[in-house]
Amino acid sequence: MSDWHKGMICAFDVESTGVDVENDRIVTACVALVDGSGKEEPDVKEWLAWPGMDIPEEAAKVHGITTAHAREHGEPAPEVIDEVATWLIRAAGDLIPIVAFNACYDLTMLDRDSRRNGLGPFGPAFEEARGLVIDPLVMDKALDPYRKGKRTLSDVAAHYGVRQDTAHSASGDAVTAARVAWAIASRKPHVAAMTATELMSWQAAERRKQARSYADYLRRQGTPKVIDESWPWTPLAEQAVA
Repeated sequence: MSDWHKGMICAFDVESTGVDVENDRIVTACVALVDGSGKEEPDVKEWLAWPGMDIPEEAAKVHGITTAHAREHGEPAPEVIDEVATWLIRAAGDLIPIVAFNACYDLTMLDRDSRRNGLGPFGPAFEEARGLVIDPLVMDKALDPYRKGKRTLSDVAAHYGVRQDTAHSASGDAVTAARVAWAIASRKPHVAAMTATELMSWQAAERRKQARSYADYLRRQGTPKVIDESWPWTPLAEQAVA
């Protein structure tokens, strides 16, 4: 019996200048150590970075960080990115599961920002650390594929009866994702019983199925599009395996 959700969990989230991992930048990040046994309050570490570019008004409306605020109060992006990456790789090496809702976005953004800021590529280093990634979005879609409605973090949290604090802040979303992961494992004993290898293989396979299903839907709608199937992060295009 694995019961991975009853131990320590490392929750991770970023807020950024936009959703394009190849061009946008991290603005805020959070790594929170969450005790699955409930004995201790989450140990939350937050960062605010100056991303080196203006923050679009649309993004600022989501996470509340303006260009002026980030410029005045943010730490240099290379320092922030390096610290966040170090925390995650250390947690992975300590066999602490990394929980991120829609993990492929957050981990890929961290990889690209690591490269943009002259640091070593995060993705390959994280793979080498053999980190266990728990993605509540992938899990929820796999376990309840026909449920109608949106699958935002707020929607999924509400479905599982999970309290959400300060939506669209990195810390609030990170801790909420950990709570959703805990709720899923508590309701689904076969998920809680999976080993790290089984969890990674299952989620990767489900992500591929979900991507292909969405691609089929777009074709039927007459708007075909290539949907990325990679998980838990997306390698650079020239490194991707066909």
